Amino acid sequence: MDLAVVGIGFEGNAAATVILGVVVMVVAFALLYWRLKREKK
Repeated sequence: MDLAVVGIGFEGNAAATVILGVVVMVVAFALLYWRLKREKK
């Protein structure tokens, strides 16, 4: 994922940048948790 491309349209908008960052972190954490949970079977 190219953050430079994703960042287009969000420049100068701090709230949108923070929200985008939080969403990316939540998605990454969810994928990691799902993967660990699946491998523990």
